[in-house]
Amino acid sequence: MVKNSDLLQKLIQKAFELGASDAKIISAQAVVVEDRFAEMCASPQCPGYGLAPSCPPYVMKPSEFRDLLTHYEHVWFLRLMFPQKYF
Repeated sequence: MVKNSDLLQKLIQKAFELGASDAKIISAQAVVVEDRFAEMCASPQCPGYGLAPSCPPYVMKPSEFRDLLTHYEHVWFLRLMFPQKYF
């Protein structure tokens, strides 16, 4: 049987194999969700604002995201670096 920590390490390793610049798994309870976070994308407006379904204004409200986090033990963060020409 695979231990939980072994599985989490395999997820991080797989992220790097698939091209992630960075990958971390942290406790879901450690995630801080600021109410003003989505507003930071709008003013001054990010050049990608409204272009991706994973960005404002399409993402859930901070309060909804905080509620969602209560259903999970861990959160997997991936960092993907793209050339500036895509923005």
